[in-house]
Amino acid sequence: MVTGLNHTLGKKSGLKTNTTLYLSMNRNILHDAIGFCCGNSLILFSPNIYSWEILLPGVLIVVLARYWKVLSPLLFLVLGAIWATIHSAAVLDQRLPSSLEGQDLMVTGTIIGLPQNRQRFIQFDFNIETSTAEGATLALPEKVRLKWYGRYKKVGAGERWQLKIRLKPPRGFHNPAGFDYERWLFGHRIGATGYVRSSDQNQNRGLSPKLGARLDQFRSSAQESVWVSRERLSMRGLVTALGMGVREGISTSQWNTLRETGTSHLVAISGLHVGLVAGLVYLLVSVLWGQSSHLILWQPTQRAAGIIGFAVALGYGAMAGFSLPTQRALVMLAVYLGSRIFYTTTRPGGALGVALFAGLIFDPLVLLSGGFWLSFVAVGAILLGHYSRVKYPHLEDGQNQPFKNDQIVTRLLKKCFNGIKSSLRVQFSVGIALIPVLVLFFGNFSLIAPVANLVAIPYIGFIVVPLVLLGDLFLVAGFTALSGELFDLGARALQLFWPLLEFLGTSEASSYSPPALPWWGVLSVAVGVGVWLIPRGIPGRWLSPLLLLPLLRAPTSTALDDGEFRVTFLDVGQGTAIVVATRSHTLLYDSGPRFSDRFDSGSDIIIPFLRAQGVASLDSVVISHGDSDHLGGYTGVVENISVAKTYTSSTTVLTAAEPCRAGTRWRWEGVDFTFLSPGTDSLLKGNNASCVLHIESPSGSLLLAGDIEREGEALVVSEYGDRLRSDLLYVPHHGSRTSSSALFLDQVQPQSAVISSGYNNRHGHPHPVVVDRYGQREIELVNTADSGAITVHFREEGVELTRQRDAQRHIWHSDYGDK
Repeated sequence: MVTGLNHTLGKKSGLKTNTTLYLSMNRNILHDAIGFCCGNSLILFSPNIYSWEILLPGVLIVVLARYWKVLSPLLFLVLGAIWATIHSAAVLDQRLPSSLEGQDLMVTGTIIGLPQNRQRFIQFDFNIETSTAEGATLALPEKVRLKWYGRYKKVGAGERWQLKIRLKPPRGFHNPAGFDYERWLFGHRIGATGYVRSSDQNQNRGLSPKLGARLDQFRSSAQESVWVSRERLSMRGLVTALGMGVREGISTSQWNTLRETGTSHLVAISGLHVGLVAGLVYLLVSVLWGQSSHLILWQPTQRAAGIIGFAVALGYGAMAGFSLPTQRALVMLAVYLGSRIFYTTTRPGGALGVALFAGLIFDPLVLLSGGFWLSFVAVGAILLGHYSRVKYPHLEDGQNQPFKNDQIVTRLLKKCFNGIKSSLRVQFSVGIALIPVLVLFFGNFSLIAPVANLVAIPYIGFIVVPLVLLGDLFLVAGFTALSGELFDLGARALQLFWPLLEFLGTSEASSYSPPALPWWGVLSVAVGVGVWLIPRGIPGRWLSPLLLLPLLRAPTSTALDDGEFRVTFLDVGQGTAIVVATRSHTLLYDSGPRFSDRFDSGSDIIIPFLRAQGVASLDSVVISHGDSDHLGGYTGVVENISVAKTYTSSTTVLTAAEPCRAGTRWRWEGVDFTFLSPGTDSLLKGNNASCVLHIESPSGSLLLAGDIEREGEALVVSEYGDRLRSDLLYVPHHGSRTSSSALFLDQVQPQSAVISSGYNNRHGHPHPVVVDRYGQREIELVNTADSGAITVHFREEGVELTRQRDAQRHIWHSDYGDK
């Protein structure tokens, strides 16, 4: 019966081996998809949204391209630009009007996703359905992000609430490097952020009837059942991340280990996990389905395995809440398994092109996410290394023939071996392909990642993920106890493996942070990697490593000559973090605040900036005094970069630091540094005891005054007189009314002054009286709250001040359209 089984199956299914039934993927589809992607990027990464300048010529090109073939390459570029313009304009229109900022608003809506518990508050996304202010109906953003401080009520996923809130437009720190919160909010279509006000009107309206809300509620209950009963397991956060996409329980030390080893992608349900789940199910079904000739006659093995594999992957994605990485992975998986189900001879470029098209049409804003590029580039590297080797066994005699029982183990082992071999073969290609993306979006890449992933991917993919997946299945089926045991096994498996990752992560050469690359440097590295990975036989392929040389270029600090220096006032909110660089030395003055156990100025703002500047170590750190908005990020700094010497006025807090005594001085490349206060016998305390540092060279002078107030100002004026005169002044105490006295300003006589304060901070800094005092003396006053990071170059030609929000403007920034 099985002799002509393939022929019978072909007639039953109507299959023709040379006919594409699923989707026609010609050789140009990848080119068209790349053109569409470039059009999207043209809008999303530009400083402006072009309306008629793009739309009118674009529509003309679209029309003419049908008749004039020379314009056809521009067709998808223009279509992509138009599509991104439509979506970007819609998101910007949803932003909170500035007139409603800080007002009390009454809203009703649904909690989206799983609320996140923090030390002082609970945070959640909220879908607003109705909104009023003083009885009048308002049009508010559809999606906002809220915090509920203090003794907040218990809120659950999928619940409808009536809440009294205050909102503000999307706002984040704006620095030359590091995480861009405003871009993240824009990419997630969040139109405002805010907090819940204490009110008796805050009421739970019950569970939303929507399917998405019901799914979130189930995920929340499942996470809680696993979380509460397994407090003793240090890996429970990693297990819930792998099983439900909930990463809240992963500790800071665990995140550091994952980041240093380049394995953080392993705890985010994305393409890797979805692909592994689908692959394991596909493999299992292929073996078991082939045991029955009746099943084969009903549906060919390959088709059945593809359908069931995708269905299980879809369920796994549902447990992750259909996050954006999961959605992208499912789209790509659908393209690949679609070719297997419908027996199409899909080219690698065609499959990748269709996946790219589908992802961008669904949501063009995903281009702002580093995760999208990681997923897309990784899949491209896998397809490039593996897809061309794919055979179509359904065309070979005997593929669908039942085999004897004693062949089951042999066939299964053979498939496992081939799968592992294929995974090892592409691992190196994936690691190389991701370098440009990691450099562009994250500023560094792990050197140890290929080795770590070589072990971690098979171990977690073939041992931990199956245990967690089975736990998910039994949890859905209602077998909570059995599900818990499987989660326990997964946690113990991770516990056994974790010491190896920690060992790899502690290596001094575990990661590399190249200096910030210009656009041509990123392009060169991307082309070099692409050429390196293409099949052998391409002429000149061996020269591709030369295109990677921008990764090794000299640090940007070499642009300074002797006697010149550069100072950068980083945007750290209500705090201080100032980086001073000479030709070959770097000093950090204060380290900004620590915002939470997951985010601090040191590791998340200062360190990315230093890495982007090519700074491998700090020659000096000055902590002006012990207040948390100046000291909070210090630990994050010293844990990530070597520090030669630390000065402070709070030696009781930093016991290993040297006191910043008046008269201490040194010179770096023609630039003089001198501490002016506090003195050796000084009785100053608190803010007035701040380290006051004067920096001077033939190119100009700068006075860093910490948080000194009138008493401290009067003391340095009486002690130094005209020696205080400086071209640039760091405004004492963030512009507080107790500082910047007339006596002090008249003695310093700066041309410009910089304030470092938080946007709409609760202290009211800078005080209007102080601002007026600077204005009366015609001193240019700039504030990081308005300008983002502020960089001042002291050169022989003069002093040049640059505002980050002017130098690096994008459509997602909060002040877009103001200028």
